[in-house]
Parts: sequence; C-alpha cells; structure tokens
Amino acid sequence: MTPIHIKQWTSLSFCLLLSTPMAVLASDTEPWQVQGEYYVFGAVADTVQPTGDRDSAAGLARLSAQWVSSPTGQLHMTIDHRHGLTSLPPSQWLPAAVGARSVIGAPFSDQGWRLTHAYWDQTGWSGKVHAMAGYLDSTDFIDLYPYGSPYSGFTNLHFSTGSGTIVLPDEASIGGMIRDKLSPHYYLQLSVSDASADSSHPWQRAGDVFHDGRTFEAVELGWVADPDQALMNQFHVTGWQSDGGEREREPQAGMSFSWTAALGAWTPFLRGGIAHGSQVLYSTSVVAGTGYEGIGSGALGMAVGWGQANEDKEVVHNAELFYRLPLGALTLTPTIQYVAPLRGEALAGHSWIMGLRARLATP
Repeated sequence: MTPIHIKQWTSLSFCLLLSTPMAVLASDTEPWQVQGEYYVFGAVADTVQPTGDRDSAAGLARLSAQWVSSPTGQLHMTIDHRHGLTSLPPSQWLPAAVGARSVIGAPFSDQGWRLTHAYWDQTGWSGKVHAMAGYLDSTDFIDLYPYGSPYSGFTNLHFSTGSGTIVLPDEASIGGMIRDKLSPHYYLQLSVSDASADSSHPWQRAGDVFHDGRTFEAVELGWVADPDQALMNQFHVTGWQSDGGEREREPQAGMSFSWTAALGAWTPFLRGGIAHGSQVLYSTSVVAGTGYEGIGSGALGMAVGWGQANEDKEVVHNAELFYRLPLGALTLTPTIQYVAPLRGEALAGHSWIMGLRARLATP
C-alpha cells in the first residue's frame, strides 16, 4: 500500500472543518445548508493475478451546499476530492489486479478535485412536475431503487444504476430533467445531458457542449404504489441512448427495468437490462436480491447477478452481501463479494472480496 499524500489530508480537513461551523449556523429559517462528508472504501481479495495487488483503498472528501429559495425551488452543489490510498484505487482494481469483468467502488478513484453536480431543482403545478437543470449527476434520478447508491448501498456496479448496462455520462453533465406525474401512480421522466461531460473540467465543457452536440438521452416510465414512497413498491422501464463520450464516439443504446417491493422488513427487487455499444460493461444483465431492515438500526442488503460481458461475451457472476451500521456521525458498511470468472493467470476461477466502507459526516 502506498502512503497517504499530504494533499489527501488537506482535502479532508477542508471539507470537514470548513463545513462544520456553517452547518451549525444553518437552521430551519436559514436558506443555506452546508455539509461536509468523508468516505473511505477499502477491500482485499483472496485471489488475484500473479502480479496483482491483493488490496485497494481510496478516500473521498465531499462538500455539499443547498440554497432553499422557496418551498418549490432549491439550488444544489457538491464538490469532491477523490484520492487513491493504494497504487490502484478500487474503481480500477478488479479488472486490472484481480482479472474480473466487474467494477466495485466506482466513485472511489484518484481523480482529484471534481464537480459532482450544480443544478437548480424546481417543482410546480402542485407537485405534479419536477425539473432539474444545470450540471447533473444522472444517478440522482435515473433507474433509482433503495440500494443502488455506492455511498450507502451495494458497491458492485452490477447492483447499481442500470445493472451494469447503462453508459452514463460523467458526473457534472450539463443538461436537464423533467418528471411529470401522469396520475397518482404513474410518472414519465425525460432527460438530456452532455455525453462528453468532464467533471474535472466542467467549465470548459460549458462552451463545447452546444458546439459538438453529443448528448445522452433517457426516458423512464414508471408505476409507484404510494407516491410518498417512490422507491418502494414500484416498477419502471428506462430507455436510453448516448452519442458516445470524448474518447469513444460510437453510439450506445439500451433498455433496463426495475421492480421493487416492500414486504414488512424485507425489500425484494428484480432488475436487469440489455444494451449495445463499445462502452457497455454488460450487454445483458439480470439481478435479484433483497434488503432487510429488521436487524438493529442498520440495513442488510444481498444480491446475485448474472451478466454477459460486452467485451468478450463471457458469462459473469457477481454476488454481494453488506450491512450498513449507523453510529451517529460515523457509518460503517462491511461487505463481502463473489466475482467470477477471472481472466489471465489467476490460480482460481473466482475471487472472494471483503471490504469496508466508512462515512464520517458533519451534523
């Protein structure tokens, strides 16, 4: 493991110390709300390539601000500093060191400073219409379900947005989203954003996005049993198309589905998708699992996934079990995963991975 560079401690101190007094000053009557967070995620594997590292870790310092203009309008902004704590950060580790056709801890990279999102959020027509415009993070509104966030749920990309079959643009993608409640139980959501987004240099893209015209579009049609609990007891279908990013300009397209139920303390789900294009991780994917919130104050998640790797059409299997344990300002999430098969010269055809994610947040 490589030593932590001084700039990584600087980014942590900046986000946590700067936000602490501002968060304390914020109240229900203050329009500004600011929060600092620090995440760290590390993992070890029992089987790797002959020259691959058995462990990987990275940290993420985050500063989020929200300005509430009115009950129906808000401004959101989040900046991150993402830094590797080992030679390979988790986002690159599985393919490079383990030889798996899988990705874990996608946000935990060594990218450095970046803009995650900066957008205006507006509701109208008695809450019937919801719109967002600005620098968007597509995972905030596309193909949502309760355990898809790599910050609080599963860390394996197979169990995240699109079940590994959506080629999302980089975060801080200039665009807009509009969601219309067609009825109390049905909604239609449309979004378009910059397919060549660059979260490390977002202001440069502001001048280029309208010139090159390379976009990512998505349409989602969904049903919810209870509009006040939109992620529970719901089903949706998402279709998407991308003109390709800055490096790969080949068009990509696909469709995914998601079903989630609420059965007491259990939250079973069934998800999947199909896609084509050179940037797709899995051309076909099916995922099944459940959440369980009957053990103490935490949340348990378990899932298994089958996919066909787009790169070589090899059948891929992923499984993950995690338990999220809140301890006041600190949240710990241990996880155990199974990935197969492995490429290269690994001594086994699969690998077991144990990891731990920690989150420290200001009030």
